[in-house]
Amino acid sequence: MINQRLIDIVIFLLKQKSYVTIDAISKALNVSNRTIRNDLNELDPWLLDLKLSLIKKTGTGIKIDGPNEARLKAFDSLKSSKQSNFVSGPESRLRYMALKLTITNHIRIFELAEELFVSRATIHKDLEALTEFLDEHDVQLIQDKILGLSITGKEKDIRKMMFKAMIQDESMPKFTKICKNSNEETNGDFIFYGLDLTDDEILDFIKHSKIHECPHSDQFSLTGLTEILIRCIISFQRVENGHTIALSKEFIEELKVQDYQDSSQFLLNHLESRFKIKFPEEEYSYLQVFFLSLLSSGEHNHTINLFAKQLIKIWSQELKLDLTHDAVLKKQLITHLIPVHARILYSIPIENKMMLEIQQMYPNTLKIVDESIKRSDIWAGMSDEDVAFIALHLAAALERQKHPLNCALVYSGGLGSRILLKNKIENSISEIKITQEINFASIDDHQFNDIDLIISTLDINIKEDIPIIKVNNLISEHDLLTLKDVIAKYYKEKNNPKRAD
Repeated sequence: MINQRLIDIVIFLLKQKSYVTIDAISKALNVSNRTIRNDLNELDPWLLDLKLSLIKKTGTGIKIDGPNEARLKAFDSLKSSKQSNFVSGPESRLRYMALKLTITNHIRIFELAEELFVSRATIHKDLEALTEFLDEHDVQLIQDKILGLSITGKEKDIRKMMFKAMIQDESMPKFTKICKNSNEETNGDFIFYGLDLTDDEILDFIKHSKIHECPHSDQFSLTGLTEILIRCIISFQRVENGHTIALSKEFIEELKVQDYQDSSQFLLNHLESRFKIKFPEEEYSYLQVFFLSLLSSGEHNHTINLFAKQLIKIWSQELKLDLTHDAVLKKQLITHLIPVHARILYSIPIENKMMLEIQQMYPNTLKIVDESIKRSDIWAGMSDEDVAFIALHLAAALERQKHPLNCALVYSGGLGSRILLKNKIENSISEIKITQEINFASIDDHQFNDIDLIISTLDINIKEDIPIIKVNNLISEHDLLTLKDVIAKYYKEKNNPKRAD
């Protein structure tokens, strides 16, 4: 099956009126000469089926030869094939244009319209959203009537924008699969379409980075692995196109005494060897920063320890719930705050794909965490994404603090019906624990100590102010569902005195 890169090569050749060099194809498609040569060997049989042929002339170049009717038919077929495989929609086009502008000095609107199979009017409309997206990252879109579109901004801001666009790209799941499994099947389809990278090129990049052999690689989560590789791709693309990061000598010297310098050197050295590219010293330090932002050195410094304790103390006061003895919460907070400290120090963004869900499911918990963090001058610069992650740690701690409702079961039937009723209730409703079983005949003499709820098979009157729920001796599945809904309210009141989450 013809893949996406081969489609681009054929479309490019069909547009040419005469011979064109492999170097010209390579520059137009932003892939290596060797890749073009390998791909051309696969084209001959496919072109013959279309009554076309590939003519190679030493010292001159190559061209596709054949009847005009066959050329037009092939061109239309390939455009349709490419369009059907390209992720459409304004957001996808926005990411495509944003990334495309990072690997080309200028591109004209008609070229974008042709590449994206839309009208120029559509591109003009998309530019409004593109401008807004770039502005969010302090990158400016330049529109020149002659040269076309380009971007300008600080290199670190352009790279942040690239990272955001790549993380949100539709091809990210395929990229993650390749990162996870070096034996993942590839077929030449595009990954991060605007960068003109295919899945087989990405696989080759990952394999030759030898990231799974990298120092500290055992500390990588899959998310951390993909983020580091994306940073490497960004550095590679920008350096290859003549754009390098600028870091002060003082900053570089500061990083030399930090962890993970060996990790960044390992990755970039292997990429240099494979792709014959030279990374400046600043690129090594720049990549080291991202290792610091993702990985824990295991040494919890005093500042982080102190802040974790302060947060837990504030939360305990706000919630009127003692969380200071929750060792799991303290350990998780410290582990999370170590890379957060690096992210704040070096202004590194992080993606939180659960952001909207956290905002919807834990609004008050998130508010408490956000307000507690803003009290600190050092940590007030924490991103909303990291605040939301920390809110999940607090939510988990609150779940551990929850206790079932102590329940008394008042019965009137025989032993068999009582045991069946108790078992069905406890097996179906985890929020309660039946701690007392009382025969209806002795209820007047019973003391309901430490009881949150009474479930009774008969109407009863007691002196204590305790909620009473009446059920049938032989309780049905429908009755159990109804009982569960009623109990949920009392369970929430007992365990959430302060929160509404």
